[in-house]
Amino acid sequence: MSRTSSKRPLPTSANSGSSSAPSTTSHTFHPSPLDSLLSQNGLTRYHLQPPSWRAPWLPSKDKAGAAAGAEGGGLQAWPQFYPTCDGQEEDQLTEQAVKAGFSGRTVVQTETFSAHQLIYEKLKSNDILGNLARLASAVKKQQESNVPSYEPPNFRLPKRNTLSDSRRESWLADLANPAIPLSKLYSVIPNSARGVGLLELMWSRKVEVERAVWFVRASGAGEIQALARTRSPHLSTVITTFTTEWTSHVQEFVRKQLVEIAADVPSTNANSAGGARAGAPGAARIGTATMLGGVEGGKKAVLVDEELRKSWSIKFSWTLQLLSSLYDESLLSHSSFLRFLITQIESSTPSQLPFVLFLVEEYLAEFLQSEPMAARMVSACLGRVGELSPLPAPTAYQSSLHRTLTSLIRSTFLALPDAFVASPLWTSTTSPSQHVELEQLLMGVEEPKLRETVRVDWEELRGRQEAAGRGAAGEGEEGEAEGDEAEELETIQILDALTFPTSLSTSHKSLFRPPPPTRRRRLPLPSLLPLLFTWCTTPDRSGHHRRFAVSGLIKLELEEMRARGEEGVRGGEVERGFVEWVDALVLETPEEEKEEGEEDEEEEGGVEAEKERGNKREERVESVRRLLEELCRSGVVAFSLYLQRMIARGETEERGEGVTPSIHLTLLKTVPLYEDAGNPLAKRRVALRSSPSSRAETERLVQAAKNELFKLVPGIADEGWRAPIADSTPPAEQDCAPLLTSLSHLARDGTHLIIQRHVIPSGLARLFRPPGEHLALGVEESAVLVQTFLVTGDFWGLLQYLLLLLHHSPSRTLLIQILDVLQGDLDTWTSMGQLSVLASALFDAHKVLKTSGVGERRLIALLRQLGVAGHLDGEKVTLLEQDYQELVLSLSTSRPQAHGLPPGLPELQSLLVDSSPSAIAQLGTTLWYRYHSYDNWGIIAFDSAVQLLSAVSPNTIAVFLREINERLPTGLESQIGKWVKGLQVGVLVGTFGSKLGERLASLLGELVTEGVLSASGAVTGVLLPAWKSLLVEATSTTAAADTSESTDTPMFDPTLLQALETIASVFGSLLGDPTTHSSSSTTTLTPTLLITHQRSSSRRMSLYTHSSLADIGRCLALLVIQLELWTTSGHLERAHKTSALIQQVNACPSFQMAVARDPQTLATAMLDSEFVTSIPAITVYRPKLLAALLLTLKDGNTATPANLVSTEDWDLFLSGLTMWRLAVSKVEVQACLERLDLDNSLQDTEKAEALHTLSRHFLDRVCSGEGHTYLGEQVVKCYHGPASDELVSVAFTRLAEAVDGLAPTASPERRTHSLTTLRCTGRVLNTLLQSATAASRAEPLNLLLTAIKGCLDVLVEAEAEPAREAVLHAAHLLGIALRCSSKPASAETAELFKGCLILCAKLAASLAKDRWQESDLSSVLLDTCSHLLFGLTDMAPTARLPSLQTLLSSDLEIDALPDSTLSRLTRLFGPSSSLLPTLANPWELIEHADGGAPGAAAAAGAASTIAPSTIRSNIGPIDLALFDARVVQIIPKFTALDAQSTASSSTNGQTGPASSTAGTGISERGRQGNFDFETPCVGLSVAARDHRRTLTSARNHNLARYDPQAKTRKASAPAAAPSSTTELIIEDEPAPTMTKSGVKRKEHPEVVVIDSDDDDAPLATKPAAKKGKTSGKTTKGAARKKPKN
Repeated sequence: MSRTSSKRPLPTSANSGSSSAPSTTSHTFHPSPLDSLLSQNGLTRYHLQPPSWRAPWLPSKDKAGAAAGAEGGGLQAWPQFYPTCDGQEEDQLTEQAVKAGFSGRTVVQTETFSAHQLIYEKLKSNDILGNLARLASAVKKQQESNVPSYEPPNFRLPKRNTLSDSRRESWLADLANPAIPLSKLYSVIPNSARGVGLLELMWSRKVEVERAVWFVRASGAGEIQALARTRSPHLSTVITTFTTEWTSHVQEFVRKQLVEIAADVPSTNANSAGGARAGAPGAARIGTATMLGGVEGGKKAVLVDEELRKSWSIKFSWTLQLLSSLYDESLLSHSSFLRFLITQIESSTPSQLPFVLFLVEEYLAEFLQSEPMAARMVSACLGRVGELSPLPAPTAYQSSLHRTLTSLIRSTFLALPDAFVASPLWTSTTSPSQHVELEQLLMGVEEPKLRETVRVDWEELRGRQEAAGRGAAGEGEEGEAEGDEAEELETIQILDALTFPTSLSTSHKSLFRPPPPTRRRRLPLPSLLPLLFTWCTTPDRSGHHRRFAVSGLIKLELEEMRARGEEGVRGGEVERGFVEWVDALVLETPEEEKEEGEEDEEEEGGVEAEKERGNKREERVESVRRLLEELCRSGVVAFSLYLQRMIARGETEERGEGVTPSIHLTLLKTVPLYEDAGNPLAKRRVALRSSPSSRAETERLVQAAKNELFKLVPGIADEGWRAPIADSTPPAEQDCAPLLTSLSHLARDGTHLIIQRHVIPSGLARLFRPPGEHLALGVEESAVLVQTFLVTGDFWGLLQYLLLLLHHSPSRTLLIQILDVLQGDLDTWTSMGQLSVLASALFDAHKVLKTSGVGERRLIALLRQLGVAGHLDGEKVTLLEQDYQELVLSLSTSRPQAHGLPPGLPELQSLLVDSSPSAIAQLGTTLWYRYHSYDNWGIIAFDSAVQLLSAVSPNTIAVFLREINERLPTGLESQIGKWVKGLQVGVLVGTFGSKLGERLASLLGELVTEGVLSASGAVTGVLLPAWKSLLVEATSTTAAADTSESTDTPMFDPTLLQALETIASVFGSLLGDPTTHSSSSTTTLTPTLLITHQRSSSRRMSLYTHSSLADIGRCLALLVIQLELWTTSGHLERAHKTSALIQQVNACPSFQMAVARDPQTLATAMLDSEFVTSIPAITVYRPKLLAALLLTLKDGNTATPANLVSTEDWDLFLSGLTMWRLAVSKVEVQACLERLDLDNSLQDTEKAEALHTLSRHFLDRVCSGEGHTYLGEQVVKCYHGPASDELVSVAFTRLAEAVDGLAPTASPERRTHSLTTLRCTGRVLNTLLQSATAASRAEPLNLLLTAIKGCLDVLVEAEAEPAREAVLHAAHLLGIALRCSSKPASAETAELFKGCLILCAKLAASLAKDRWQESDLSSVLLDTCSHLLFGLTDMAPTARLPSLQTLLSSDLEIDALPDSTLSRLTRLFGPSSSLLPTLANPWELIEHADGGAPGAAAAAGAASTIAPSTIRSNIGPIDLALFDARVVQIIPKFTALDAQSTASSSTNGQTGPASSTAGTGISERGRQGNFDFETPCVGLSVAARDHRRTLTSARNHNLARYDPQAKTRKASAPAAAPSSTTELIIEDEPAPTMTKSGVKRKEHPEVVVIDSDDDDAPLATKPAAKKGKTSGKTTKGAARKKPKN
């Protein structure tokens, strides 16, 4: 029978659906005014209902029907259940009830003609009631006198004897035979096997469980008695030690049975073997384990073979019954056995797990008695659920396991939600995703009522968790400020993601209408304006697309608000926000910085630094001016309203010399003017100049720019303009620098639009041609016009110019230039929201080219890209795909060749004779007709062209390859990549290392410029594979030199070195020179050169997209490794070139912008990508890679610490920790920590000191309460290893000082500072522990625990109400300290935790008892106790945890505690054993104490010291219905005879009363002298006789030990008693008669046999209440009488 078969089942999800719940109320329920008040506080009225275990009074089909009958006014369904209800009679305030009170109704409506009064009067007269009471007392005395009694046994435990084999086998056979009485076996106990061998022996003999338990108890009693004599004088210690040892044997016995089915073999199920997700914990164990049992050494699977399975199942069932009996009778250590089950859950294989879970379900009620034990069980189950959950296609067996585990977790939560508080998955440092997964698991119950229960309990736990963490998170305005930082960071991420192909409308929805899955709340436009303006102008971001994005987002939101009819942003609101933002803008000037303490301006470099700061200020003002220009152009900000505000403020005049001019006045004077429709008013800006001299200077610059423009583009010149006579240079050779310089100066004053919006449009109107003809504009002239728009940032003018070109059917060369311009600034066109317009115009140009029979591959590729991004409608996308397929089919072959084309194309030799464009075009057509049926003809053509480079210029070869590219279906880029991958290392060295390599490098650059190769394709397909192969060859040489332990510099092949240098130069040519467009360049910038620069700039933009950032990172890593090779090999000149190339990469603004958006991608590519880690000896170069990464991430405002142990360097480094550089700072911190760990030049002490310095300065910055806490939380996510440990140690020291600052004697300033430190530091540590583990040093941990203990001690002793924040912070810090303590911890640390645990319990009891308003604080403290109890078991396994008795001894008062608090304390600190009554010594059925035996007195004295708290004595008769029992048989009186003992048979045959006191061995009234069981008992079976006599004697003896009259009787006995027998004389009773055999006999004895459904039902007995007196003999105990039924 199952352990829980007779108990009420727990509310699990398995039985919730089948059981019908009783009605929630059994009386009429009426609405009450209190309902609305309770509902406002989330409460409902409590509905009384009968207990679920009580049977209804009336038989009915269901309880609901019975309840309905009760409500209908009929008979009560449950007896004695009269719940209160609304409108009941006693609540009606009638006049009679108010004056006289309420009295119950009479039994009947009228007393007329009733015998009630007559009977009542007779009962009151003549003392009839008294006589009845006396008669009942006499009957009770007579009944008790007829019950036979037995005195305590007087026997000695037999020793374990060594028997012969035959006698031992005979004894064991008798033990297995249920017909042999146990009393016969008790005389001799054989010295047989012990431990697991004893259990195996009993199983092999098929011993019944009851007899096996008896044998175990008998053997154990002897062992304990022997150990008490030899080892310890304390019997309780011996019992505990032996019980624990015996429990380990039983556990091993169970474990061996589980091992028989635990051997794993590969599973044949593909889902379980290969479906497990890689990296999932336990995936291999789940995936490769057999689900049917082990096969090992050729043995059969236990659960597959029918005979083996049956044998194993029978043994396991016997083991379960044995475990149940041993556990219930306390012959097992409950805590050890439950921990064993938890260990089995964690370590068992899938084949074992179902049986382990069956055991756990059997003992689930025992787990629920102890909250820490239940928490450990839940954690183990959740761990196994985590192993099963990642499986994509679990088998039926795995699904069954998952359901069982889930049901067990849900059952535990329904019965004991507090167990989930102590679980590691429910701590304040657990990630939110784990909470969500656990919530989904618990809410999966099907029963709606149970689901509602789970929801309520879950919300309560969440509330308590939030209360525990509130001390760290902060409240009020500070908490809201920290929450705003998270939203600010998310907003920055949305803005950074505004790049192609993300549209402006998508970003607007994410920003102002966040989707439901995100937790970000909807923010109004005014609150976002400062952040938008700062993002647009901050130097930590780059890109001229930002101002268009900000203006477009604001305009979209304003339009939507007007469409919805909202008035959230009134007229001038954006202007007001802009003015306030500009007022708060910090623009440092050199004078201000000098006043702040910089006194080194006269030193070397001081002037340059001052100049650099001045340039930064001018750049920031220029970015603000351009933002205002775009806001005014789009109509978001009205210039007139802005000017009116400044007039009202009085900012209309200069402040004077030596004073920094107002930035508002500067903006008003320089920003371009626009009409309401957005049209520029450029000439009006000139007219508004403040002085004639400034107007004259502007007009001069405008005239100079017009002259230069007309010289370069004569076609747009005015009719009256004439070129200077002295200047006869052709326009294509003119210098463009003067024009660009003049426009730059005009842009500073806002007058550049005169050229771009008046001069250029007027000139272009003169170049118009009839429809169908091209615009009369050359490519060089168009390049000049494009550059005039780019240099001033006038992209709206450039957009109009490009649309004009596309509208007038541009030539193919002009179309290529348009594509270059568009692809070079896709982010800008996206932010402007004009990609749809451009896509439509490009599609029209494509149709024109298609009509003329010309197909441009780049145009089709760009249009397809725009179509995927959603900028083309569906019809155009369909037509475009058809055109693309037609192009591919026209270039493909219908009869492909099975074999490849051999290398070498002799037709290319014709290029040596004729390399004209027409000849090259003819050659390309010829090659296509001859070889296009071969798949590899493009690779062979490229290889032949490369071999021809020694005789033909790279430019000619590039033109030829462009023709080949146009005739390949997929282009030449993929063919070139295949060519590089097919080259061996030696061929690569010969190709790139010879003179041919330089020409090949030039060829690759030309191919990128011509558009045959994209820049990203060249890096990915050509450079990276070749570069890595060459570096692997070089590093292998270095590794071989290091292995040979030679001190000489490794020798490299010169060709290999040249090949590496060539590859690096190709990469540098792809990047370009960032100073190309600067006006200070000495090279003449002709229109032809300008075309090349524009084209290369457009090509390079594909390198700086997010998808290509990882490839650039790999190239940087290869550059760093190559630099280290140059340095170690002594090639310093080459090292200098490589270093300059690295600086060139870092100086590129587009690259810096891409890095600022996603620095983690760059770091992963440089350090941890498979491409880099596969290089030999990469660990040697890792410190250099880290240094290069830090150099790349550095900007002008921060510095990478050159000296990692320098305090100043750390301070400067941490100063760059801002919201805008948060992502970069996280990578910087991670790289710095790893670099410090890998630095072999530093000693361990220096590294520790550096970590200490970093931690101290880091906490000073982020925990100062100045709004940097959120930044610190994000940065500490990168911490790990020693850095985390040191950070926690330093934080604990700060926290200890802060806790001391909460003392009542502390000043208000110190208390405020302490609360800030506690809040900020606690938040940082919470985030750290969510992503990493950390262990503090012992000294800071003990210091913090000592401070917390002192704080708790003050709170406990304080008479006033404790400070709420102090309680919350103490609880929160204890949880953090517990997680950051080492395992195992020192004894001092464990004692400090125990002290805090006791104080938390006392404070929780005090708060729950005296201040019920602070019940939530009491719950938080009890939760902390649960955490501490859970963690102390792992931290100090040998430590003795405090019990409830320990708390009581430490002045814990539980008298007035609420029931819930007392119950929680009992579950936390009470024993986890069953609530069934147990004996003081569970190993003895009858406690033995022989006064004559040596050592018996000591053993008896030790036994008496055991606390009798677990013994329950009967205080009265108990109804049989309580035990579900009934009377089935009454044995007649003549069968209930007490037989003569063995001692009485050896007497001299004396009879009479005197013989009972003469010491002849004759027992009086059933008394036995030596506990002999051999004499048969008439009418009872052997088992019934042994059970009745043994239990009765044992109970009589144990109850007599605590009989208060026993001491009196014992004291009155003679000092020297010759015998231990006792004579009991009953007063007022006649002496019993004697039989001829000398045995006293009762007059009317009878025995009642009670049958119960529960085998373990307790026996209802009552101790005798008669007085007894001794007859001169020592009294060992009071007689126990059995009542007669």
